[in-house]
Amino acid sequence: MYSTKIKAAVAISTFTVLLSFLTISPATSHSSLLSEKTSFAATVVTMLPQSDAVIRFDSERFFSQSLPQLLSGTPERFAEMDKIVDQVRAQTGIDLKQFDEVVIGMSARETRPNETEYEPIIAARGKFSSDALVGLVAIASNGKYRQEQIGQRVVYIFSPSEMIQKNKPTGGNFMSDLLGSALETLDREVALTAFDQNTLVLGATSRVRQMLSPGPRVSAEMLAKINSSANTLMSFAIKSPTGMNQYLKLEQDTLGRNLSAVRFISGSIDAANSNVTLSLSARMSTITEATSMKQTLDGFKMFLPGVLASGRSQGNQVLGRALQNLRLTRVGSTVSADLTVPQSEIDVLLKK
Repeated sequence: MYSTKIKAAVAISTFTVLLSFLTISPATSHSSLLSEKTSFAATVVTMLPQSDAVIRFDSERFFSQSLPQLLSGTPERFAEMDKIVDQVRAQTGIDLKQFDEVVIGMSARETRPNETEYEPIIAARGKFSSDALVGLVAIASNGKYRQEQIGQRVVYIFSPSEMIQKNKPTGGNFMSDLLGSALETLDREVALTAFDQNTLVLGATSRVRQMLSPGPRVSAEMLAKINSSANTLMSFAIKSPTGMNQYLKLEQDTLGRNLSAVRFISGSIDAANSNVTLSLSARMSTITEATSMKQTLDGFKMFLPGVLASGRSQGNQVLGRALQNLRLTRVGSTVSADLTVPQSEIDVLLKK
């Protein structure tokens, strides 16, 4: 049940990729484009309802720069991705490569011990009119929706499972199977509306109502963390007032106890200049727990690289070298990890 809830949240995010685009003139310069996207993400994050996790993803950069870099050593996988994009365009009229920026806010609540339910809200922009895309979804749903007015906006509420089954990518390859599996879990009612001329809002009906109505918004700490990494491929912030056991099934060992003491996580992922970079910070409840976490990670870093590097698997050897380059720091109650992996090492992992 727990993993199903996670898959459902991922599925809704994936479904948004089929619906969202950003209006940018082809003549826009790179610096101007970056400024516009940064402004969009920063503005929309402030509009999200109170959330336990916020993710900002630069999809335009993913398709135009990061994905070609990541799959440069595995052209067959790149061809699979292109095939899926073409198939989605042929079946739905939507070109995923025109998708540009998305912001996701997730709420989490424990429905019973060790079971957490996630409710997402997603905002995105595109090169197509948001009203036209809402109309496209209404047509694709064969009229199986209802309308509700919230404030000044008309919201379409429907169950997308039947529509997805008719239009999900096929072909029997890795990427289409992954996308199909995620979409199959999307069986809950969702709401969709045109937020403005070029911005769509999609998500759990209750979350869309919250976004379009007065009420609590994303915390200042989350806003600051998301905006501080606005120029990366993806940035994220997650609060965990009761520890990471809110999201993960933890063992009662040293690492499990360390993770149970995490109160806030933020970070970013980037793929540029022939490198993949990951930055992650975890704020613990006390300095003592932060010190324990840092010592635990230092211990793993001391022995794991040698164990992995001594194996025959090239993938394990890559992981061993990556761990050797992992930089760990602690400032007060916050532990940070920074990692840079060359594209040549990514090629080895993807060729497995």
